Amino acid sequence: FGTNTNVKVVHDNTYGLTLAVDDILAKGGSYINIPSGTYLAQKLILPTAFTIKGSGKNTILKQQYYATDATDGEGNSLAFDNNFVGIGVTNGTDITIDNLTIDGNNSNNIRFELDDDNYMVYFKGVSSSLFKNIELRNSPAHGLILKESTRVSIENSSFVDGAATDRYAYEPINAQESTVLRINDSLFENYPGPVDVSVTSVVSTGGNIIRNCGTGLRTYATGKITTSNNIILGPSDEFIPSQ
Repeated sequence: FGTNTNVKVVHDNTYGLTLAVDDILAKGGSYINIPSGTYLAQKLILPTAFTIKGSGKNTILKQQYYATDATDGEGNSLAFDNNFVGIGVTNGTDITIDNLTIDGNNSNNIRFELDDDNYMVYFKGVSSSLFKNIELRNSPAHGLILKESTRVSIENSSFVDGAATDRYAYEPINAQESTVLRINDSLFENYPGPVDVSVTSVVSTGGNIIRNCGTGLRTYATGKITTSNNIILGPSDEFIPSQ
């Protein structure tokens, strides 16, 4: 048409990933190993008591460009929100996400008005679950919600470069009102909001780096918590002491 505009054509794996999970469940399984590659999708909804594992930096689940389609391409309805990877039941249990990268593609997606619609990874209310060796990056707004969870561990993971704007205090993690929570040996960098473990009980947050994330580590109204051996740095890399 007489312009130099480029059109990028990409494949949408939303239905394919859903079909793979459903097939495993139908055969009595509870585990999927995603091979190396980049998988663009609108959403990925996991069942309870399920494990998803990848090949670290080589397995990338990436939110589709402007992921607001009403269906998955095969006629199945999708929720109109910004929650990319999540769980399909209330108060799920025995979830494991291990060794993969989740990319929110924030420069090509939109933010929503309500906080609960703005968590790239949504596992509110889960119990006996593990998030290990994962990287969450480029979320359009918040990163991971674990609010009201029980017996959850986050280990050796990275939450980086979140939020398309600094206007709102979008957080890398919201784990408010959780009980028996561990967040250890992880990196949090470049979010406008803090790592939020307020109103929690029996919590360990140790060996983490929290850099340029709002007020750093929010711990008000917590009970039985340790916050030792964290490195907390402000937006100019100023050192923020913690106990």
